Amino acid sequence: MRIARWFTAALLAVGLVNGAQAADRLVLSYVTGNAIYWDLNVAIERGFFRDEGFETSFVALQSSPSAIQQVVAGAVNLAASSPEPVIDAIQRGAADIGILVAPSAGVDWTMNVRPEIKSLADLKGKRIGVSAMKGGEPLLVRQLLAQAGLNRGDYTLIQIGVSPLKLAALQKASIDAAPLLPPSGFVAAANGLPVIADFSKLQGYPYPVYVTSRSWAKANNNGKRLSRAIAKAQQWLHDPANKAEAIAIMRKYTKQNEEIAEQTYQLYFGPNGFYLKDGLVDLAGLKRLLTSMKEDGDFTGAIEPEKYVIPRESGGLYR
Repeated sequence: MRIARWFTAALLAVGLVNGAQAADRLVLSYVTGNAIYWDLNVAIERGFFRDEGFETSFVALQSSPSAIQQVVAGAVNLAASSPEPVIDAIQRGAADIGILVAPSAGVDWTMNVRPEIKSLADLKGKRIGVSAMKGGEPLLVRQLLAQAGLNRGDYTLIQIGVSPLKLAALQKASIDAAPLLPPSGFVAAANGLPVIADFSKLQGYPYPVYVTSRSWAKANNNGKRLSRAIAKAQQWLHDPANKAEAIAIMRKYTKQNEEIAEQTYQLYFGPNGFYLKDGLVDLAGLKRLLTSMKEDGDFTGAIEPEKYVIPRESGGLYR
């Protein structure tokens, strides 16, 4: 009897009982407090990653540049990031990384401010918090403030970190304004830190994007399995029958109340929602970004958006 029990335990350990197989490790890096990563949370909660043979773990994301460093170092398998650090890393020789899929077709930020600020023009001489000093946030902040006639020297950008950290700094008056991702922007507005501008009205580009290693994506069909799970989560989110469960998942990860969750759901899945249902990265938008970066002096070389995405044969999704 003792030998039989030992033999059964040994079989279980190597995944041979009932056809079980050991799951592949999938290390994710993203900000759970940002609702834009709803698809990743759904893929975890609904078992879509597990169905594709992955066992997930998590590394907290502090900024897009640090997330890209983690991917390059092999510390994580999939990281959320703005696309600019991806472009910069590849330009500097990190040719093994690329964009796999994306969650949205537009920039969902709001510019939230201290109560005494009434317009973009009032930001002259003020401190604006950003997640990093290079990349998409500074680029689009400059574009937004240029509409009010403000130049670079008219305000100060301060690196704070991700949206929850920027919200905390705004509440403490350490900064005067900040671009915030949902639900942080809704939370700020509900607490007397109003929205004075909506970044979605700017000509957007894919933000954020999900980044992985080309070699990892190619091996064992990792990329195809991963993009399939994420696209399935996006499709699930778009089904109105799943709204209640989707909001419950969102609240679990963001720790927000029902009202904030409903506002966020309508932003992404309402009549004018721009959350993707197929994971396709917009190459035209990526081309616009490369063009803007080149005009801004942050990029040199040929404008070839295809250079920065994972090939379709390795699971990359783009149009």
